[in-house]
Amino acid sequence: MTFRDFPKEAKRVSLVLTMGSQEKGGQEVPLPSTGELPEGAVMTFGPCNPGVYVWTATFKSADGKTVGVARVEKPYP
Repeated sequence: MTFRDFPKEAKRVSLVLTMGSQEKGGQEVPLPSTGELPEGAVMTFGPCNPGVYVWTATFKSADGKTVGVARVEKPYP
């Protein structure tokens, strides 16, 4: 997963994957300065069933304050 144009002060990103009202996993991880998370950095339980999945990324500063939020919807398959 690669992030572009994220806040410069962001040091961590909290990622959550949902389908409808069901949370499919996610976690908070360090955000590399390149914005590119390595494969396997975030664990989820999906996508499995056909539908629209939503990634929500909450960017946080070094002191834990939210400095930005992004959301992406993707149909599967």
